[in-house]
Amino acid sequence: MVLELNLRELTLQQISEFIKSKCSEYGTVLSVSLRLFPIPTGKSFAVVEMASPEENAKLRETVGDGYFAEGVVVHLMHKTGDATENSDR
Repeated sequence: MVLELNLRELTLQQISEFIKSKCSEYGTVLSVSLRLFPIPTGKSFAVVEMASPEENAKLRETVGDGYFAEGVVVHLMHKTGDATENSDR
């Protein structure tokens, strides 16, 4: 799954808050670390650390693409406009 949001118009804090709000559906989010790259490459992602290994596993199964250190990798895709949403890519 990919989280789609406007990576050009949103601030880093807004992007982090959006990711945190989406991931908090699966438990307590301890941290969100962004890895943003130029939009045409489409390779931006966040590493989200949850409060427990069980919550990390739940997030990984539903939203994430793998593990990185203590967190779960969540891919981000630029979407023009104000909308932010989930995509099943």
